[in-house]
Amino acid sequence: GVLDDAVNEWEIHYSTDEGVTWTFLYDAGSTPVGQPGDMAQFGDDLFICNGKVAPRKLSGVSIAAAGVTQSPTVSSAAGAAGLLNGDYRWKLVSMVGEVRQNGSAPSTNLALQDKIGSLTWTADANGAVTGYELYRTTGTGTTFYFVAYIDLRVTAAYSDNTADSTIVGNRVLLEHGDAPPVAYFCEPHKGRMWWLRTDTYPTRGYWSDPNLPDSVYSYNYLDFSDSELQGDQITGAFGNFASMLIVFTERAVWTVSGTGAVIGAINDWTKNRSNAQIGTVSGRSVVRIPAGSKYQ
Repeated sequence: GVLDDAVNEWEIHYSTDEGVTWTFLYDAGSTPVGQPGDMAQFGDDLFICNGKVAPRKLSGVSIAAAGVTQSPTVSSAAGAAGLLNGDYRWKLVSMVGEVRQNGSAPSTNLALQDKIGSLTWTADANGAVTGYELYRTTGTGTTFYFVAYIDLRVTAAYSDNTADSTIVGNRVLLEHGDAPPVAYFCEPHKGRMWWLRTDTYPTRGYWSDPNLPDSVYSYNYLDFSDSELQGDQITGAFGNFASMLIVFTERAVWTVSGTGAVIGAINDWTKNRSNAQIGTVSGRSVVRIPAGSKYQ
């Protein structure tokens, strides 16, 4: 439960006796005071967000900032003459045998013109790591494609001279490892968590990596607006409804179909604005009427 004193405390408590007594877990301070917050279960974990502080993950009675332990981050620099032309970023994925760990934070953007990408990182501290998979964007894109396998945990450098045309047919990274945005709403759908509405992007919804609810790539999003809905904002969502995600804004209702599969560099999510002529001021203002009910 959320306990808000309307002054300087926005707290999470839990009860094991149907609300008779409560035990304190977490205080977000004064910033989110007045925000109702949103919660969604994914597997055995509960995710909690309020749009003002980083989302939280509750596992049992242990609560922490949502996010995962990431692989080492790549540092990049221009190397000798080579095949790379454009603006590039790299991610590293530590491997424990054949099991992928969570991806690293992306490297900073590096502009290259007929150069090799000279890459370094700090070896993963996990002694069970056996090597790394290296992923890279193309010079004009945002999707991370597999480049090479790098053997041995202690290896901490690589020279990337693989042309864009070679990597675009390779595996697309699905374990980005980046923390979710500071969102107002979270909603599970099709084996992913959707994080919806931020102060910067009030009509935007970000989807997580498959089965990794708190691993969210910042370029994986849909914007629920069009030319008629300037100034709108998301007010709630409902997942797995007739195989669709339903997103409510103040002035519209949207549907999202698809599976999230990546075909080439394109994700197969398809959004559509419904025929509804108005949206909802709050997710709490939407009432689901059971089939067969009569109402006036």
